[in-house]
Amino acid sequence: MFRSALRRLWLRPAHALTVILTLGLGIALVTTQYALVHGVLLRTLPFPEGEQIMHVARDDSATRPGWWRVLGHDEFLLLRERQQSFEELAAFRSETYNLVGGDGLPLRLWGSAVSGEFFSLLGVQPALGRLLDSTDEGEGQGLRAMIAWRLWQDLFGADPDVLGRTVRLNGETAQIVGVLPADFRFPHREQVWVNLRLPREASGTEMPGVGIVARIRPQIEPDAAAAELEGLLQARRTALGLPADAHRPVRVQSFPLAYAGGGTAPVLYSLLAMTAFVLLLACINVGNLQAVQAAARSGEFALRGALGAGRMQLAHLLLTDTLVLGLAGLLVGVLVAWSGIGLLDDISRRTLEMSGWVHFDMDLSVVAVAGLATLLAALAAAAIPLAMVLRQDPNALLRTGGRGQLGGGGRSGRWFIAGQLAFACATLLIAALLAWNTIISARTTQAWDPDSLLVGRIELQGPAYADMAARTRFYE
Repeated sequence: MFRSALRRLWLRPAHALTVILTLGLGIALVTTQYALVHGVLLRTLPFPEGEQIMHVARDDSATRPGWWRVLGHDEFLLLRERQQSFEELAAFRSETYNLVGGDGLPLRLWGSAVSGEFFSLLGVQPALGRLLDSTDEGEGQGLRAMIAWRLWQDLFGADPDVLGRTVRLNGETAQIVGVLPADFRFPHREQVWVNLRLPREASGTEMPGVGIVARIRPQIEPDAAAAELEGLLQARRTALGLPADAHRPVRVQSFPLAYAGGGTAPVLYSLLAMTAFVLLLACINVGNLQAVQAAARSGEFALRGALGAGRMQLAHLLLTDTLVLGLAGLLVGVLVAWSGIGLLDDISRRTLEMSGWVHFDMDLSVVAVAGLATLLAALAAAAIPLAMVLRQDPNALLRTGGRGQLGGGGRSGRWFIAGQLAFACATLLIAALLAWNTIISARTTQAWDPDSLLVGRIELQGPAYADMAARTRFYE
């Protein structure tokens, strides 16, 4: 069946090549955009049972749609002690650090202060040394640090004797206790992790809020876990004589949704819908090309009708040809998408400050989407010639000797042409609007001259600025 289809297509190379390239580029566009959505929003975290790792925070959608707010350190201590929905809870506080090594030159790094359960919860093992654990947590402990593999390579020359060496982090002496694996970057783009020195129990001590990462128990739904945590926090507020905080309930969700699901998700899904629209337009074009070929094969269909072929057999013939073209388009689309996704991943890592767990590749789910897109595209492209064949009586073809256009006229043909023009015009209109929006944005007059504007940021960190009074004195 497929061999005969290949022979038929081989006899019309220009037509086959046009259809394959048209479908292939449309499939590549959809596949690449889905890989972007998958890499940012849908990918499981690269840790053992990564689908169980959740982000816990307060829902701040009432203030800013899709946003969340970290919990206080007192709230984390309470939840860690009393909750039952998670196997482990860990706290982290992402900050920037000024690292000063033996050469005395400062280096600005992203880092996180993490509680003792952080690395065990993620199932990470050190490449060198040991992990931070519960013995490093709590007030009065010295500052201990784990460093990223790349920092160990670049700053310390991959020296195995780096363990036990001391550096200055935000003005405080820290001892290096371990090196993390080369592929570990979590929760963002950290290069150093230090022990989070929280009090052992809830107190009135003023401290910044903390992010919470948790490993949910199997069979527990995130909404049920959020309800349990919310009940514990509301009970605490009642015990302290505080009013219930109904506007900011606890939210439990995956890390990709927490960090990219607010304003990013609608944009990515809208772009995916637009690429599907472009693929649909390509299918209409291919369908018209297939209809022209079907009309040109009227004599062949008349002969097959004379040999006893019915409508369904002729339709099966056309569908097989279109599926073979679709499979060839899938091969082209996957190759083009594979190159584009690799380029996208390389450029994004070099130019964008993304979380370490975000990356783009052609995994099985992306290939499956490409296959689904190919099947739907082939069926859509075959719809026009199939409608023509199913409407035509093979005996009528035989009586006319196959002369004339196979179902080429009539109301349905005009509707197909009108639909194609409508889709093409809509696509051009959307592209024009996007281009115009880009031009307007570029020409927008700012209240300042951006070429002469310098932006700076002051971060008061370390023991010298541990409380609000010290930070206030700095600015005074």
